[in-house]
Amino acid sequence: MNNKPNVSIIIPLYNSENKISGCLKSAMNQTESDIEIIVVNDGSTDKSGDVCDELSADDDRITVIHQSNKGAGPARNKGLELAKGEFLYFLDSDDKMAPNLVEENLHMLSQHNTDVLIFGYTKVEKGRKNTLEVNTRLKEIELHSKQEIKEHLCSILEDGATFAVWNKMFKRDLIVTNNIKYPDMKRNQDMAFTLDALKHADSISVNPKKYYYYSFNSKAFKYDQDLIKHHLIIYRKFYQLYENWMEYSHNRAYAVRLFTLYFFHSVPFFIVTQDNQPLQKLRELVTHSDYKEFVEKIRFRDADNSTVKGALLILKFKNSLLLFSTTKLKLMLTNTFGKHFFRKLVNK
Repeated sequence: MNNKPNVSIIIPLYNSENKISGCLKSAMNQTESDIEIIVVNDGSTDKSGDVCDELSADDDRITVIHQSNKGAGPARNKGLELAKGEFLYFLDSDDKMAPNLVEENLHMLSQHNTDVLIFGYTKVEKGRKNTLEVNTRLKEIELHSKQEIKEHLCSILEDGATFAVWNKMFKRDLIVTNNIKYPDMKRNQDMAFTLDALKHADSISVNPKKYYYYSFNSKAFKYDQDLIKHHLIIYRKFYQLYENWMEYSHNRAYAVRLFTLYFFHSVPFFIVTQDNQPLQKLRELVTHSDYKEFVEKIRFRDADNSTVKGALLILKFKNSLLLFSTTKLKLMLTNTFGKHFFRKLVNK
């Protein structure tokens, strides 16, 4: 293997014994061979590490690191410390990458000298009653300045780019020069990393082709006692991503939708369904100083959808009992009409 491969593929690993073999083989079988694969076994208690050790014995491009359990963020940071590639790609241990993912996106990165490249994916969401397949609607675009990124980033996010890392490749110099690392958070550390990378990027490319198959199952969600604090951290990073970028009406509209997605849907859902004291936890949300700051900043006229305006109205009351009752009602309607009933209303 070259001392400086084209791409470093970093895989944080924890108890994925049944899926890591397929994941790792999808990296090993890339049509671009000039890669290194760094697996950070983060204290797995199953045979995940053994599977990786066996596969690495036959492929000198693979490095397996075994460490005590510290979380996905620190595990990815360990991979970053070791990475030598010109570009970085982060792969989740329970997913697979298309065989041409690295080759085709590396070509676009090199051709356009891009800091961050975003590509398409298919997401499969498994609900109680049905399974929904969501495909990105990305369009090919090149953004070559901070000004262009300010004007067009939210449109790219609306088309399905997300804040995840597994549908992006990053120029290593961008990450190293700006000392971008994953925070030590139980969840959402990849979103924080992506937002920090986007903040410092001077260029972004979008490849609409789909290279990643992501399977999401809410039952596998591990409840985060700090989810309020962590979602507020992510929202602040987004809201303050670029200087003066909330001057654009399109960005403000997206910010309102993101706020209601986080604090009317996601956070209350997990609190009501998984917390032992949901009313107390919701009270913690609506009285949090950061929450109150943002709920005052965002305005009804910036919402471009009547459903979002209704959700924002409830959030502006800052009433934990109202939010609890609304969430219980939504759960009942979800059981009747399906998991994605509200998403359809929001995206009308």
